[in-house]
Amino acid sequence: MPGDLLLHPVALTAILLVLVNDFILKPHFPGHLSGKLSDVAGPVFFPLLLITIAEFVRWFARMPNWALGVPSVVAAVVVVGTAFALTKVWPPAAEGYRVWVGVAIWPSQVASAVVRGTDIPEVQQAPIVEDPTDLIGLIFMPLAVWVAWRVSTPNQRRGFASRDQPGPR
Repeated sequence: MPGDLLLHPVALTAILLVLVNDFILKPHFPGHLSGKLSDVAGPVFFPLLLITIAEFVRWFARMPNWALGVPSVVAAVVVVGTAFALTKVWPPAAEGYRVWVGVAIWPSQVASAVVRGTDIPEVQQAPIVEDPTDLIGLIFMPLAVWVAWRVSTPNQRRGFASRDQPGPR
């Protein structure tokens, strides 16, 4: 089923760590530790999320080979790791991140404003700290590949999706 990668205990721990850190620890206990926790958990979680989204799209499109294999997770790790590194050390990449994430979260802010009956907010840039020491999180990225290996079938480990898993009916 699409989403199995995110149900692995390592992935669930990374998701929980990102959520607790970003919504509780950073606002209430800012400091060096809370600044690094998401930099450790995010590089594990985000490649798995990227693959999960791609699998759901393929599943809803009723593709017989909706499941993506371990090689796809390796590619996602490379893409996410490169983007993460660039946003931490190259100001134009950090600026692009601020704008892109601001635009991506704006629809949820609009929905929230509509529900509350308040004015629709303008698109705002998302915060990011450009800190090369955050690159320590890159060493945890192989955990995403390990999770994919543990969750996958032998065919998916070689890059061949299982053909016996239909999309939604």
